[in-house]
Amino acid sequence: MFSLPVSTEIKKPLPKMLLYKKFEFTKSRKEKFDADVSRLELVNEISARTIPSIKEGAKIKSVYFLAVLLRTKDFDERIIEKLAKAIPQNIIFALQFESETQLAVYYGKPILSPWMKSDGVTVSITGMDLDAVWENLIVQIGNVKIAEDNTLAEQLQEDEKHAQLQKQIEKLEAQARRESNPRKKFELVQEAKKLQSVEEI
Repeated sequence: MFSLPVSTEIKKPLPKMLLYKKFEFTKSRKEKFDADVSRLELVNEISARTIPSIKEGAKIKSVYFLAVLLRTKDFDERIIEKLAKAIPQNIIFALQFESETQLAVYYGKPILSPWMKSDGVTVSITGMDLDAVWENLIVQIGNVKIAEDNTLAEQLQEDEKHAQLQKQIEKLEAQARRESNPRKKFELVQEAKKLQSVEEI
């Protein structure tokens, strides 16, 4: 799976009941999770044991791939955060629905790839140690373009600011299109242009 070495394959089911019991899911949380998720299975382990050419990192000792078989494509994205916090490991989530897969990781927030045909999903394991491998996997999944001198965390924070600014611009532009008062319309357009000039810096 994912064009990873055979040595990394583990295929270990993760019973949902184990999660419910260990992390004391409330009845409503359990029902919601059950409505979205059919089955969980650990499918790969990236570590110095499974790929001897990669060293342990200062922080990261292993990375797991968890297949999450979904009952619906329109699932609650908070599942990613819940699973990441419930399972104390570095996990790449392979969200699978019918013949499609979406990769996801939780790094302060859920980071998701586009949906892809399952048989075409591949990841590249690059880096001298597992700290670098983990960051490179996040970059691949989120298609993150790291600017010179930025760390991954700094770049993600910068991208989030740009995304929020873009939403604000789009909201102002939509308000301007709906506005019938010429003066108010002009003000909204000017405000959107001002924010656009900040976005382009």
